[in-house]
Amino acid sequence: MGVAKSISGLARCTHRNVGAVVVSSEGRILGHGYAKGPYGQPTCIQGGCPRGKLPAGQGKSDYSDCITVHAEVGAIVMASPQFWHAATLYVNSEPCFMCYRVAEGSGIYRVVWQGGNEWDMYERHFFKP
Repeated sequence: MGVAKSISGLARCTHRNVGAVVVSSEGRILGHGYAKGPYGQPTCIQGGCPRGKLPAGQGKSDYSDCITVHAEVGAIVMASPQFWHAATLYVNSEPCFMCYRVAEGSGIYRVVWQGGNEWDMYERHFFKP
């Protein structure tokens, strides 16, 4: 979880600093990601995101006004597909519904995230490895 928290400092979102790490069942880091804009486009902190220009808590409820590529997706994409099965995704914030689906669809075994303070940890298992 410490690596996910450290990587979250690279986030390019004006509202949330999220970092994620995919770790193999053997404990090797397979991929990492942080909240950022699409490749080659201005990031949220550079003014490229309509939602990022709004006060926190405002914007469309379906987030269609947000350009951010979620940290979880970035970490899974970076990890080699041959190692997804039975891996764990660590995130410093609870993943959204679609990030759960991407993790499950890729074969990630479980997702662990940090709650409101650094001592609260939660996890969700998808299937047995």
